[in-house]
Amino acid sequence: MASNSKSEKIVRKSKKSSYTSIFKGKNIILLLFFILIFFAFLIIYPFFNSILAAATAAYIFIPLFDFFNKKFKNNNLSAALVLLILISFFIIPLLLAGLLLSKELYFFSIKAKITLNDFSNVLDSLPLPSFLSSSINEKIITDYIVVGIRNFSSSFASMINSLLLNLLGLLLYVGIFLFLTFFFIRDNKKIKSSILLFLKNNLDEKNFFELENYFYKVSNSLNSVIRGTIIIALIQSILLIPMYYLVGLNTPIIWGVLTFLVALLPLIGVPLIWVPIFLLKLVESFLLQDYSLFWKDILFLIYGILVVSNIDNILKPSIISSKSETHPVIVFLGILGGIQIFGVVGIIVGPVVLTALILLFNTIFIDKKITL
Repeated sequence: MASNSKSEKIVRKSKKSSYTSIFKGKNIILLLFFILIFFAFLIIYPFFNSILAAATAAYIFIPLFDFFNKKFKNNNLSAALVLLILISFFIIPLLLAGLLLSKELYFFSIKAKITLNDFSNVLDSLPLPSFLSSSINEKIITDYIVVGIRNFSSSFASMINSLLLNLLGLLLYVGIFLFLTFFFIRDNKKIKSSILLFLKNNLDEKNFFELENYFYKVSNSLNSVIRGTIIIALIQSILLIPMYYLVGLNTPIIWGVLTFLVALLPLIGVPLIWVPIFLLKLVESFLLQDYSLFWKDILFLIYGILVVSNIDNILKPSIISSKSETHPVIVFLGILGGIQIFGVVGIIVGPVVLTALILLFNTIFIDKKITL
């Protein structure tokens, strides 16, 4: 009997020790670690896009930081100079261009609506063959176009109004972005060495080597997106600015900014901007019966097809690294999805995330260079 009670005490003691072991040693450290991660996520989440944008900008401008640092041997001064360049040549011009572009698009939509209405009246007055007039109703077609433009202009105006209402939030976003970009640029070597040290301490030599090679491939893909997408879009928009001036657009530089933003979308690109402008100007020259405007429009069309649209074929092989494994479809889907999730910074982040996932999948499951 005494032995039974003694054994029961031992069982109870072992159960108690198993329960309390959860809160001892490594378990309590891991529990504390995940609790802190959870609360850190809640704190950081509202500013996630700013952090992501700052990390992306820092990555892009690190070569410029290294250039300044070689001359001045001062991390703070070099990072401050990079930030000054970023503010002066990118952020302020983009904010001003955004305001001017919203105004220009609004007036352009009104002008397009008036032009199409006039074109509709001209079509109604033209005598058409009976077999065409019975099958085509120009009034219905132009009405659809006019309604579409009117809906676009009203929705665009409401979007601008909401943007102005959220101007304070935008300024906060830019402020956080600049603050974080400075420290990401200044401390980039410390961040990189910390990541490498963490991987080295937690991976065997083979996996560490393969993962380092994997990050090298992802870096090439990011450089590919930057060089191949952004630089070519910039060249195409610059080439189109003189032609916008030629056909009589009021603010050709602002339209160049819009062209640059649209040109970032691969497989669609600049024709989404310059083709509607050409068609509208062609209709306008037809209504005014001005042959000088008509020949300018034809020159604009030839230039757009032969020069601007072929920039991809001419420059892309020399700009994009042959080591890049970024497929155009991945870039296309990455940009569209990235913009929806991350905003403007998704132009770069989206394709890189998809490429990184595909490369990691190939490394682990196809090539089996990393063992889980």
